[in-house]
Amino acid sequence: QQQQQQQPALFMPVSYSRMSHWSILDWSRYHLLKHSLDLVLVCVAALCTLQKDLLHAVYLAITLVLFRQRHRLMMATAADSSSSSNRQLDRRPFQWLPTFNFCVMAATLMYQAPLELILGSTWSYTCQLGPGTPPRCTLPHLLGFCKLLTWQHSPNPTPAEAATLGPVAYSYSYAYGPFPGYSSSTLFITSGAFADLLLWVLLRLQYKLFRSDLYQKLMRCVAEEQRATAAKQQQQRQQWYDQQARDALEMSRLRLARTLR
Repeated sequence: QQQQQQQPALFMPVSYSRMSHWSILDWSRYHLLKHSLDLVLVCVAALCTLQKDLLHAVYLAITLVLFRQRHRLMMATAADSSSSSNRQLDRRPFQWLPTFNFCVMAATLMYQAPLELILGSTWSYTCQLGPGTPPRCTLPHLLGFCKLLTWQHSPNPTPAEAATLGPVAYSYSYAYGPFPGYSSSTLFITSGAFADLLLWVLLRLQYKLFRSDLYQKLMRCVAEEQRATAAKQQQQRQQWYDQQARDALEMSRLRLARTLR
């Protein structure tokens, strides 16, 4: 019988004992996943600094807090399977960002409702009305909400609307659409809602990565590597102490020999 030759896999098995046999692809994957949380937090901070409002300032504050806890967030995955509740507790600070991101996106969608019909025209301004338009400092802009669509009064109702509404057709005929002279896609890309959508994608990818088996194996390799490095440093430190002690004893012996002479 002819033996079937297996084709070599693209990546080597993920274990600390096989790290010495890893190729450049394995090491690239290792460092990319190891620093994935750092990359996500840097992207979140960069996107939030481009937006000058209170909501994205809260994003930035949460990100700075997570920067100080990123090591604990990463190494929570390397714990034993018996401490799954502890892993969830250690990763709980990271869930602040997806939860806050979801609340911001939900509030942005609610803000697209025709609030200007009730609260006045202050709540109808869009984020960007062109380079020559003076900026408007309103409460929605301060919070970070932007209108992508607007309710506009239609002075010429259709015959069907006029027949249905009668004499009040002029007062109640409104059309919901983009701002005059601007496309909804352009307003969306230049608004904070687009940044919120990008943040949602990045945070969901990182959350899925936290729960993947590959990430858990890689974090166990990181933990083993850190323990081996710490043991090696401890051994080198102990050897240095022993050498210093031997040198001190030798100096004492030589000093005693010179005294006896």
